[in-house]
Amino acid sequence: MKRKIKSFLAITAVLVVLLGTISSFASSYIYSIDGQAQASPDAYTPQDTITSVKMGLSTALKNPTDIEVDDMGNVYIADPNNNRIVVLDEYYKFKFEISAFENDLGGDADALKGCQGVFVWEGFESTPDGEPVYKKYIYVADTGNRRIVVFDGEGNYVRIIGQPSSDIFDEGQQYQPIALAVDSTGRLFVVDKMAYQGIVLLTAEGEFEQFVGAQKASYSAWELFWRKFQSAEALAASEVIVSKEYNNITIDEKDFIYITQNSADENELQASVRNKSSDFAPVKKLNTAGVDIMKRN
Repeated sequence: MKRKIKSFLAITAVLVVLLGTISSFASSYIYSIDGQAQASPDAYTPQDTITSVKMGLSTALKNPTDIEVDDMGNVYIADPNNNRIVVLDEYYKFKFEISAFENDLGGDADALKGCQGVFVWEGFESTPDGEPVYKKYIYVADTGNRRIVVFDGEGNYVRIIGQPSSDIFDEGQQYQPIALAVDSTGRLFVVDKMAYQGIVLLTAEGEFEQFVGAQKASYSAWELFWRKFQSAEALAASEVIVSKEYNNITIDEKDFIYITQNSADENELQASVRNKSSDFAPVKKLNTAGVDIMKRN
């Protein structure tokens, strides 16, 4: 369906935490069966650096947060500090950018604001006559405006998917989409920076369906010990410990979802490696039911 290259920023934050506990004897490493770091051949080696100048950008990228590559090799970069999506061709040369547009709410002028995520959907849709037609849509997590904006493959505005509504959301909970993925049926899986309940699943029409893949909430050893002696009233009045939020997402051609998080602390990450547990794993693979099915050796 597509080729995906996710933002290295999400993974790097996780690796920095892990690298802090191992020596610098190797640039790449793996974990042994008992969770010990071991030197390994480099997983990859950089071949080139593509700067804003090489891209032909008049305004340089400023802390880009997400990147996507479509089937033709075109590259889509979320550049939130410049409120835009930059589109390059297969040779990494500038094609166009998406920033300002006219919406369908009376044709008013509109613009992206702090857009942190981008996803490109490619597939076939049926015409009224039942004929399949190739389509490409660019989905933008318009974080600052608390919405998803959809454009066609040429960057033309298609529609806005606004903040979802449901009693499941906490009262006053802010909606801040920072990444998203779309499956073969058009359903949206949205990483909401403020949603500890899990990934926000929306229908193709943008209606809230459910949360999937919620992280495990964690208590310290002291908190676990102290809660054993608290009354029911004290437990109810105590601070609620919520689960960790995710920070990036992608999806494969079989609609399996890959998500990352970097909010777990070092002990949680190391315990996840040693126990081969998905509780605080930095990367998870979810099926359509939101269950982590990643095999950990």
